[in-house]
Amino acid sequence: MLHFSKCKNLILIIIFILLDQIIKILINTYWIDNYYDISNKIAIKPMLNKDYSYVNSTFGFDMSLQTHIILISLVLLVLIIIYKYILANNTNLRLLVLGLNLLIAGCICSLSDKFLWAGSLDYICVKGLLVLDLKDIYLIIAEIILIIWIIIKRDLVFRLNIRDIIRFVGDEWANYRMKNVIKHRKVKSNGK
Repeated sequence: MLHFSKCKNLILIIIFILLDQIIKILINTYWIDNYYDISNKIAIKPMLNKDYSYVNSTFGFDMSLQTHIILISLVLLVLIIIYKYILANNTNLRLLVLGLNLLIAGCICSLSDKFLWAGSLDYICVKGLLVLDLKDIYLIIAEIILIIWIIIKRDLVFRLNIRDIIRFVGDEWANYRMKNVIKHRKVKSNGK
């Protein structure tokens, strides 16, 4: 059951990523120079954001592409560690898992944008405010879900202990190394 759940979550994350990137490819191919009003507040207005992030463009931090890639990679690593820890130690966390799936997909989409688009191909224009893309919507929804989950499950959140998480990472690394050693020995013994 747990194995199926992990596969289902991975498939969901992959679907989120593919949906984001396919829409960008279609917009870049067919709509890049077009503008379409959906309502008096929302329009489709494709533009390549070369500031790499909303924070960078809004606050003018002038962070480089490499800095963004490093920061997003670190955030993604921490998210995956927390994700694995919580799934290994708790059950019935559908809301949290959905939020983390969206957050991980959003981070991977953001990294993909940096490598594939050298920025972010934004296309949903909220008039007078900002232009965003599906990845940004994933991140916004994930933040809302996680805030709601933290409020609802504050007792569980306060029980999280950084030492337990570090010990968990160490155990996971040791298990990973042990599996590779055993696999290497089997390959070596089969080769003789």
